[in-house]
Amino acid sequence: MRPVGRRVGAAEEKQAMKKNFLAIICFLAAFFLSGCAVWPFGRSGAPAPSWQEEVLWATDCGQENLACCSAPAAACSFGLSCCANPADSQETMCRDSCQCGTEGAFCCPGEEPCQAGLACQDGKCRICGLEDGPCCLSGPVCDDELYCFRGQCQTCGQPGHPCCPSGEACQGSNERGTARAECREGVCVFCGSDNKIACQNEPFCNLGHLLNNNFCYRCGGYNQPCCAVSGQECDFANGLACVLGFCTK
Repeated sequence: MRPVGRRVGAAEEKQAMKKNFLAIICFLAAFFLSGCAVWPFGRSGAPAPSWQEEVLWATDCGQENLACCSAPAAACSFGLSCCANPADSQETMCRDSCQCGTEGAFCCPGEEPCQAGLACQDGKCRICGLEDGPCCLSGPVCDDELYCFRGQCQTCGQPGHPCCPSGEACQGSNERGTARAECREGVCVFCGSDNKIACQNEPFCNLGHLLNNNFCYRCGGYNQPCCAVSGQECDFANGLACVLGFCTK
């Protein structure tokens, strides 16, 4: 007679093992589909970065046109070469090519540091002639309406920029109620108001300002010094009066 009870128990055990196996398969499928598994591949399917690359990405080095990374990280990434400045071997940069004199590369030593259309600025070759870019060494040094000033091509007439060689030297030079600019040593500078230096020509300070030690300070307002112009010492319309040299209510 066959052992029926034992046969039924074996079938149940086999069925239980099958269920456990299916449960494991479902769990693994859900795990991978959720994106939790990133080793040895990233979420995009690409190989996960090594720890050296993670160090490189976390710093401002190793990428194109950036400084080379120091050990233990890789010097440069993505097949770039670590290039040294011919003028200073301590300065490095990651580039496709270490040829000097090309756009964005280190300047070459000698009388022609950069290729045609480029000029050396801060140790690197830049396109010349453009606004705020380096002046070209030959031909038109700057584009139209730009002037070469301290090695850079700039517009003229604005504060901090070179004075215009013709016409009004500085924009706003004739203003009197607001801050105006004037030409000093070839540069346009603000003068006459808001704690700035006094202008060279009268009126030395703009309206609502008082000259003191060659600087122009605001006057006429509440708790400000009285202005020097007779009848305009204080903001009388707002009930102020000049008392002991200061405007008060």
